[in-house]
Amino acid sequence: MISTQRHTVARTGNAFVPLGAVAKHIANGTKPIAGSITTLDAELSRMQIASERWVTCKRSTYGQFSMTWDLGYACLDGRWGITLRVVRSDGADATDRSVESWPFEQSPPYLRRRAVTQLPNLLDALARSA
Repeated sequence: MISTQRHTVARTGNAFVPLGAVAKHIANGTKPIAGSITTLDAELSRMQIASERWVTCKRSTYGQFSMTWDLGYACLDGRWGITLRVVRSDGADATDRSVESWPFEQSPPYLRRRAVTQLPNLLDALARSA
């Protein structure tokens, strides 16, 4: 039993070491994206666009549970900008819905990487609404 526990501890420690390198790689990979988004946000602000629009990056359904990741242009905390949100729903009742939103540059990196491919679709949606 003690041998199994030592083996598990050693394996966990060995698996943890490369995780730091992976996290650093992801963070470094999303920094250039965040800089471009900041520039794009500034341009959209200069244009005084105040129209909320969303495009879906990913949608998943598991029985009654559904989750959607969206990229949008919305007002968060009194500031308009490019935003990411996760909408979770548990069942058909709209009251069982939760929404979590972040400014793009403060969102989780794994959301940013997927969302960047939807930027042209978001800009198209904003152009149609203007």
